[in-house]
Amino acid sequence: MEPYTSTEYTDMLLTLGAAGGNAAEAVRMYAGQYPNRRQPSRPTYLSVERRLREYGSLNTRAVNRGRPHGEQVLDAEEDILDAIADDPSTSTRRLGARFRVSHASRLTANVYTRFLQDDLPILLEDVPFRTRRQMWFMQDGAPAHFARDTRDFINVMYPDKWIGRVGPIAWPPRSPDLTPLDFYLWRHLKSRVYATQINTRQELW
Repeated sequence: MEPYTSTEYTDMLLTLGAAGGNAAEAVRMYAGQYPNRRQPSRPTYLSVERRLREYGSLNTRAVNRGRPHGEQVLDAEEDILDAIADDPSTSTRRLGARFRVSHASRLTANVYTRFLQDDLPILLEDVPFRTRRQMWFMQDGAPAHFARDTRDFINVMYPDKWIGRVGPIAWPPRSPDLTPLDFYLWRHLKSRVYATQINTRQELW
């Protein structure tokens, strides 16, 4: 897929500004103003804004210059986000093969903390402010969740209102009240998935 042009990027940023930073509203405004163009998705808007804030450039080649190979994914990021918006059922393996980006990933403390700082607030944009003020944060005992930087950040964002390993309230493993997925959903899904025997990889598609 061809990258967006400078004009398209400029119009995206203008509509994002006109929408007060609300990416979902910017998508609607852009579609209304430019109905005959390729339509950027909400994740594309967020990616463009983040890239400009972090690197001061929308030029992916300039952003990637000198970075390790494993981090050189910005060239494909917008295309991947658009592909997911077009077909949410697609797999990470297919996306990895299509855009020549490794689908493998490992949750590290840095990745998780960055998610909490950059992505979680965006995901909570549509949650009413009153609800957010009363919300509690819960995480399990995964190593990435236990890192000092992660816990320090959560302590600032949710002071005395989070549940987790070495948190104000200890995470209760195997609690049917706080981790109902462990007690019902995963077992139920496993029974459905394994109900039909699969003999070849092709049968999965």
